[in-house]
Amino acid sequence: MIMENSGIKKIVNYFNKYYEMNDEIPLLEFLYSENAMKELVFTGYNEEDEYLSKRINIILNWFNKNSGRSIEINDEILNTLGKYVNNTPVDYTLIVESLDECNENIIINHTLTGCRVESLMGRFAYMFDNKLRIKYDNNLYLNNHPFIEAEITTLSDKSGKINNLFTSVESSIPKITCNTVNVNNEIPLNKILVGLSNGEIYLKYKGKILLPILNNMVNLFSGFSRVEKFLMLIYISVAKPYQSLLNQFISNSNYMPRITYKGMVISKAKYRVLIDDFSKESQKNFNLFKNEFYRYMEEQGLPDHVGIEQFGDVQYLYLKNNRFLHIFYKNLKKYKVLILEELGFEYDCEKHQGYHFSQYVFSICKKNSCNYIETLDEDVLLPKDSVRMIDYSDTVYLNLYTREIYADEILINLSEMLPKILKEQDFFFIRYWDPIFHLRLRIRNCGEKKFIITEEILKAVEKLGYLDSGVIFRYTTDNFLPEINRYGGEKLYKYVEQYFIAESKLIIQLLSCKEEDIIYISIKCLLLILNELTKSDLVESKKILKSIIDNTEPIADSTQEVYKKYISDRQNKKVYEVRKNIIECRKILTQMANLEPKTVSKRKFIGSILHMFVNRIGKNSTISENQMYKLLLRIINRDTYVKLKIR
Repeated sequence: MIMENSGIKKIVNYFNKYYEMNDEIPLLEFLYSENAMKELVFTGYNEEDEYLSKRINIILNWFNKNSGRSIEINDEILNTLGKYVNNTPVDYTLIVESLDECNENIIINHTLTGCRVESLMGRFAYMFDNKLRIKYDNNLYLNNHPFIEAEITTLSDKSGKINNLFTSVESSIPKITCNTVNVNNEIPLNKILVGLSNGEIYLKYKGKILLPILNNMVNLFSGFSRVEKFLMLIYISVAKPYQSLLNQFISNSNYMPRITYKGMVISKAKYRVLIDDFSKESQKNFNLFKNEFYRYMEEQGLPDHVGIEQFGDVQYLYLKNNRFLHIFYKNLKKYKVLILEELGFEYDCEKHQGYHFSQYVFSICKKNSCNYIETLDEDVLLPKDSVRMIDYSDTVYLNLYTREIYADEILINLSEMLPKILKEQDFFFIRYWDPIFHLRLRIRNCGEKKFIITEEILKAVEKLGYLDSGVIFRYTTDNFLPEINRYGGEKLYKYVEQYFIAESKLIIQLLSCKEEDIIYISIKCLLLILNELTKSDLVESKKILKSIIDNTEPIADSTQEVYKKYISDRQNKKVYEVRKNIIECRKILTQMANLEPKTVSKRKFIGSILHMFVNRIGKNSTISENQMYKLLLRIINRDTYVKLKIR
């Protein structure tokens, strides 16, 4: 059954009105002709399906009843769902897919149906070449340009010239990644044709029907381009009847429970890796692995394409009869990488549950990205994008799940034990609330000691009594892919990481202080960040704060009181006690101030640095993040006034 929705009906009706049945029209002409701009308007989706509604209600009731707990999929839910399939035999196995960092998705019949908890319905992809920077042409939008509707423009890396999406030279035209039987590459938008067959709209390139691949999903109703909305509709029209609608029903959930099937943790999407180039030896190893894993799935009665454990964007598959060989499936920015790892020790499923470490054995990449296989022990020639991954492959990335009230105690006690474990390494921490609260520890440059260091940290946690008592009720390890673009590019990120290490030391030192001292020193440090990164430009500091403040929230009475105390007495004895760490932070901030962010505006960059300081302080300050920024703005306004008055 093809999903019916108002968006597709409008497209079909428009095609029938202006074109003949066998016509195949260039995609850009079809979407941006004068008639299309007037009549082909993309709005929301209002699909109505009796069977779909019943299925969604069943799933909703199931989640509401079990929300917040670990859920075992049983025959009852599967059989109940099976009654509403419109006479179509469907395996309604529910699978959780983790994207990025603990954002869980629902997969039905191995097909993505859900969205991230914080997203809205209608998620679709940035389907453009990663080498091109995507910008919005706001001037055209504001001037009501007749042909462009807040359309995306591209910045050509070669010429540095800004080109409109549909008037630029072919080399600068964004490309969409499409998937069909014999096509798996980037296709220029101006080469795609639109046709109609048996009442269904289709896309074609060089005689082959295309289906857009949808990933890196975002909200459809946020002013994105006609091309993206059109592709989303095409995707929905050829997808399963239940493909997209579960989104809007689960998107308001605050927490997606952990789901298991027959005692196994359900992992990420399909176990299917398409590799173009293998050496004979690696092909042999892979086939042995594949056969072993299939036997294991049959013995356990697992649904097809189910993994065992999930680490960020890495699918981890455990072998019952070969505890030394494991496979990781990484979906990187531009291509997929299949990596086999050999642990060098026997993997005990119960003892080592929740973490994994080892050295790489070899890497196998998709054709066109890298058509060779090399060991990673010595000098290795790899694509630039792979090098970034390998640079951080020696990073310990440990997540400790605990209640928020225990976080400070854990950080203080661990910080006293870590120097004995980390003789040559430093660490920084982050507090996360997504989907539930946990602490993240990141330790760089571990090299071959990566597993040993992790094991020592976990022993320290156990020695402190946090595991037996349930204070830390879960721990996992993850792959570490730093947010380099968020922090201005690779050159600047090196200093950002050094700063995070220094800032973490400072904040851990503050955690044992009284609340009023923590608030006071936090104000000092946040003002220091602004002062150093703007080079003492008070006007720029005010603009940065105004850009991140939520003005719908009035300044609180408690914030007013803190402001009065701070202004009346700008001296605090505790500042002297932590001065060494403050000086170290200031030194790195000064170095960062001399570098310009390449991937983000300077204001956004500084906003991110401010946010991470507030994140690390956590709820030790009763002042919320927004109130803290309002407080800083008042202080800077006053200082500006005083300076002007003195002049």
